[in-house]
Amino acid sequence: MPADTVRFHQIVLFVLIGAVFSGHLAAQDDSAAKSAADSVLAMYDAGEYGRMYDSVFHESMKQTATRDQWIAAAKQLARQTGKATGRSVAKQTKSMGIYRIIFNTQCTEGKVYEDISLTKDPGDWKVVGFFIKPNLE
Repeated sequence: MPADTVRFHQIVLFVLIGAVFSGHLAAQDDSAAKSAADSVLAMYDAGEYGRMYDSVFHESMKQTATRDQWIAAAKQLARQTGKATGRSVAKQTKSMGIYRIIFNTQCTEGKVYEDISLTKDPGDWKVVGFFIKPNLE
């Protein structure tokens, strides 16, 4: 086999291996982001709003509300929606390092969408967006 052909096959093989490995890492990050979102929702469900703010909110989230403001807003929202009784992923996307997971959640007071955006902040997953919206379907 000519040297140029061998070199071409080596490059193609290298690119294919890289693509497979990259896809494997992306799938791991998708799974890790989902696990992080599940942990955030577990804290929310348990009423651990201060712990959420302190441990998983990204600095950008902390600039939008003080700890006390977040706790007050979260308590009010939890009273309106009631307890979560079921939850499933409605959509999961990723763009520019932000992982967005939207959950379709049944609560005692009706259905809502829980919309959580996370980013990997040197090793830890941090919340950069947390929204709960009525599901009017």
